[in-house]
Amino acid sequence: MILESLELENFRQFIGKNAIEFSTAPQNTTIIFGENGRGKTGIYRAVMFCLFGDSQLSQDEGKGNVLLVNTTAAQLGAAKGETTQAVVRLTFTHDDSSFAMERVIKASLSQNKQTEIDSSVSLTITKNGNTDPIESPREIQDHINNIIDSRVKEFFLFDGEKIETLTRASETQQKNIGKAVKQILNIDSLKIAIDGLERVKKAFDKEVQYSAKGDYGKYLAERSGCEERIDELSTRIEEIENEAEKAQQRKEKLEFQLKQYEGIDKKMEEVQSLATEVENLKQELDTQRGAFPERIKCLVPYLCFAVANEVFLHINSKWQNKEIPGKMRIELIEELIEKRTCICGRSVENPSSEFDSLKQWLSNISEQQPVDDSAIELWHQLDRFDNPQRIRAERTNAHNALTAYHTTKKKIDDATDKQKEIIDEIGDSGREDVRSFAKQREKCEKDIVGFRAEVQNADAQIEELRIRIRELDDLISKEEKEKSLRGVNQNRRDLAEQAKNILEEVHQHYISDIRQRISRTTEDNLRLFLDEESQNFFSKVEVDEKYALQIFDKFGNRILGDISAGQRQLLSLAFITALAQTASNNKLFQMPLFMDTPFGRLSLDHRRNLIKRIPTLCAQWILLATDTELRREEAQDIRDTESLGNFYRLISTDDGSTKIELYDSDRALELLHQGKEVTI
Repeated sequence: MILESLELENFRQFIGKNAIEFSTAPQNTTIIFGENGRGKTGIYRAVMFCLFGDSQLSQDEGKGNVLLVNTTAAQLGAAKGETTQAVVRLTFTHDDSSFAMERVIKASLSQNKQTEIDSSVSLTITKNGNTDPIESPREIQDHINNIIDSRVKEFFLFDGEKIETLTRASETQQKNIGKAVKQILNIDSLKIAIDGLERVKKAFDKEVQYSAKGDYGKYLAERSGCEERIDELSTRIEEIENEAEKAQQRKEKLEFQLKQYEGIDKKMEEVQSLATEVENLKQELDTQRGAFPERIKCLVPYLCFAVANEVFLHINSKWQNKEIPGKMRIELIEELIEKRTCICGRSVENPSSEFDSLKQWLSNISEQQPVDDSAIELWHQLDRFDNPQRIRAERTNAHNALTAYHTTKKKIDDATDKQKEIIDEIGDSGREDVRSFAKQREKCEKDIVGFRAEVQNADAQIEELRIRIRELDDLISKEEKEKSLRGVNQNRRDLAEQAKNILEEVHQHYISDIRQRISRTTEDNLRLFLDEESQNFFSKVEVDEKYALQIFDKFGNRILGDISAGQRQLLSLAFITALAQTASNNKLFQMPLFMDTPFGRLSLDHRRNLIKRIPTLCAQWILLATDTELRREEAQDIRDTESLGNFYRLISTDDGSTKIELYDSDRALELLHQGKEVTI
């Protein structure tokens, strides 16, 4: 595909009609120059929209709906009661044919809300003077996919800031790279022949089985059944892998969405942490509260210290004067009455005046005893008032307990207030989104694990079936030799199988060789792009069996995770150009390299290397560059390559839209080289 022209009408920032003519060899570099916000990405978006109907780009993920119809034009149309349409027309050549494609999208305004719907798409193909208009959208897309598969479009039409994602080692990215390699290099053509030979072999199998009898027929039927079961399992594995890929893509999308809520996620974790802290503090508060009765019991006498001390001294005085009898005196009198003896040992008769005196004494003491016992107990309790150290200790303990209680309660109040503050900040919707995305991601992860387990189980069954097929082949061969059963159809069947096996081996060798060639060429290109100092940081580049890019240091360690974003961008470019070189057998690959924001993360030396090398590696190089990327240094380097064709400047208009104007390339480079503003 060689791009010839692009015409925009009311598309994104471009009101009215604007056009670009793309340069071709030998001056195969087209520069579209403009400040940020002027519409450079809008041009890239227009190409993708026209070819594939894409309203969003990879970098739009998570940004919501992207409007394609120029807002000013839509408002002017609405004022007149009209519907406004945006039109993108793209002309290009491929092989020996010319293509003219047009895609239209319409917009209407209702209550200041712009709504857009796809309207129409058309394609005209001209070959050998004959023009063929294509009406069916599906047929149009089939034609485009035959030129550049939609799965690999971003390998050649890409955003320079996003291209480094090719080096990301996600499963989805690996599969996309694998599909790109196979599609661009037509690797699966051999697979079509292999599948055809498999069908031929099965047809001969049926012919042989039809006339076979006895054990020979039984073995043939069982082998056929094993092969059919392998086909069923292989088909199921493909289905599972497709489901797993979709689940992986959903997971990666959910992870991207969760990343947008990363702040909320952390705040929710903080809320949960605060909730746990509050719960623990409440338990601690309950424990402190439970200890208060004992503390208060000890402190109550201090509320009436003077009275309590006076009571203590009074009881103490009566005790010392023996006015308060001990409990032992009651027990002694009771014993004397029971034994009818006097304290001196003399016998006491009942009745007698002595016995009556003992009984009266006991009666007097018994009535007074509860009061006396209480007085003694109170005396013991009040004894602490005569111990200054104990008083200070109890006061300190009580003060510490009350302080700890107050501190714990304040911590609970502070944590609760912080919880409420965070919850009010993130709102209910954000929390629900995070929970929903997290649950969906968890389900995807479980599904992926289940899919992998099912694939492993199916692989194990296939291996068992293949072992059984080898056993059956031996039995069948033995039957054929012993009973001379081999016929023409069996020989044909064996020839078809041998041819299929040979092609499978060739297919595997070819894939291995292609991967090695891409790896070597990627490594060579990376060295061309890097400055001398950076070339020393790696030893080799490899495209592994899963088509994941790997880069190694001089000690053989994988260092993909340690390289910078700029180095990742150069590695991705090295891979894309290597893919193009391999597909075209080291000739100019007939596909444009359409780069939006190409130099953002690159040093001056790396920029110079790209400017020097890229025009020699691809048929067209289309740069969408900002004024910070295309400076006097880059202008001089572009001048030195003599590869620049057309130079366009994006100009801001009074109504806030953008117009595209062709500018004399020599004069534009001269002004850039002098560091001056490019003006028309």
